[in-house]
Amino acid sequence: MMHQIVLPLFAALLLLVQPLHAQPITVFGKEVPGPSSQAELGLNFKDFTVYQVDVGSLLDRLNPAETTVTFDFQLGAQRWNFQMEKVALKAGGYSVRVKTPQGIQQAVPVEIYTYQGRGPSGQLAALTLAPDFVYGFFEIGDDSWFIEPVWLFDPSANRDEFVVYRAADVKSGEDVHCGVKEISKNPVPVNPGINKVNSCLEAEVAIASDYLLFTTLGSVSAIETRNIGVLNNVAVNYRHEFTDNVELILVEQFVDSVLPEEWTTSTDANTLLSDFSSWGPTGFTATHDLATLWTGRDLNGTTIGLAWVDAVCSTNFRYNICQYMGVSWQDRVLQAHEMGHNFSANHDASGSPYIMAPAINNTSIWSAATVTSLNTNLPTYGCLATCTGSPVASFLAEPVTVCTGGTVQFKDKSQNGFTRTWTFQNGTPSSSTAQQPTVTYSTTGSHDVTIVSGSSTLTQANYITVDNPTTATCTTSGGTGGLTYFALNTISNSTATGSYTDYSCSDLTNLATNTAYGISVTIDCPTNTEYKGIRFFIDYNNDGDMSDAGELVASSNSLWCGGIVSSSNDPGLAFTSSSAPVTGQILRARV
Repeated sequence: MMHQIVLPLFAALLLLVQPLHAQPITVFGKEVPGPSSQAELGLNFKDFTVYQVDVGSLLDRLNPAETTVTFDFQLGAQRWNFQMEKVALKAGGYSVRVKTPQGIQQAVPVEIYTYQGRGPSGQLAALTLAPDFVYGFFEIGDDSWFIEPVWLFDPSANRDEFVVYRAADVKSGEDVHCGVKEISKNPVPVNPGINKVNSCLEAEVAIASDYLLFTTLGSVSAIETRNIGVLNNVAVNYRHEFTDNVELILVEQFVDSVLPEEWTTSTDANTLLSDFSSWGPTGFTATHDLATLWTGRDLNGTTIGLAWVDAVCSTNFRYNICQYMGVSWQDRVLQAHEMGHNFSANHDASGSPYIMAPAINNTSIWSAATVTSLNTNLPTYGCLATCTGSPVASFLAEPVTVCTGGTVQFKDKSQNGFTRTWTFQNGTPSSSTAQQPTVTYSTTGSHDVTIVSGSSTLTQANYITVDNPTTATCTTSGGTGGLTYFALNTISNSTATGSYTDYSCSDLTNLATNTAYGISVTIDCPTNTEYKGIRFFIDYNNDGDMSDAGELVASSNSLWCGGIVSSSNDPGLAFTSSSAPVTGQILRARV
């Protein structure tokens, strides 16, 4: 059985995506076969790839004054393009304080670059860069991909090695929960302040890290960069998700690097939260609206986080605790969840696909109940200041390539903004002031998108591509024993059918010409005997068949059953795209 996709391929996509930017910053990564940390990583992931990246060279090419940057990640056979805007995550007076044998001292903050923007499919992406540190995530359809340093899992690993994995490939353990139900709701009334509906609000965040986390990560700089990486990932979940835009601003980090601990050594979450809540008002020196304690201890039972509810601005209750999980997506969702409690959100139903579900799951979605709660309560938090930073226009779009008559969902992600004006070339509507407009495209070609947030304007030229594929030369059919997973570039498709299916106009990706790529597949293997070869075709001349010379682009070297099988374990699944295909049109592919 075969599995069909649609593949738009464009000769000059990387040059046309973001004309406002300088040339893309290319990030090269060499795949590391059989990394020394294979065993440690295998404890956390079912499938992963390790790449060697020269981060020093990458940092040397960054311009601190540049607010918009295009990154072209070329990691082995993978190629991902990111259009990013720089995030001012740290406050002007940001400090790092460390408890040492000589007392509490100020540490010199690490130079860290934080970005948010659009990943290769136009969906959410965040990236944090620092010496020996590349940390972030991007979304492709319902999939999330992550990159983080291998040394977070194995302190002895080479500092230039980074692991890339899908959230779906993180090994599941026992369910881990937020224990907020065990804590009574904050009894202290919140200052109602002034009405700030439809505004941009700054939430000043402080972060503490305990001695066990210090010993786990090994240094103050490792803790500082890791905590900022997590908070940058969290911040995109709060930006323009509610009636009031919420900007998280980091004002202080406190690291406990010596014994005795600043807080109780108890592993009871209730006891630790209460102790941290008593310490926080004077333990931190910076004014803060809410704060997190990251702990390296294993909290009792399945509880990994705890927070006071509806407690932002309350002196002794604006706090939450989070257990270090060591896997990026879990840490992101956990801190977003616990801060959500501080901002008044209660738990959603068990098993629901939302950030506030009691057991953490990989998601970037707030439920309608959470949105309603925060929309009601955010204007009442008098300690939240109006945003002081200059707006930086940014947006998301999904998908960025559609067939004629297709729709695109846009989302404002501008920093420090709360109103916006959109312009959609050849779209319906052609303009909007909505936070998350849906636009229909009926004209073939490539179309510009512009968003204006305050004094900041972002135009993405030729950003939305509209076309129709040629007529399929084969039809869908029943049966099993085919593919249950296929991935190429930004396509990541899982299906339970294992039969031939036409995914025209639903699975689309952009490839560059004469560029190395690799496919990944899973063979339906119900009895562990259905070994099959894999062949992949692209209709490069768009004539409706895939029998022309060069259109069989990849063929496995071995027969496979199960998977995931990729070019890393079967080099025959790697290929280099044509140097002279039909361009600017949707081309069919078949596997």
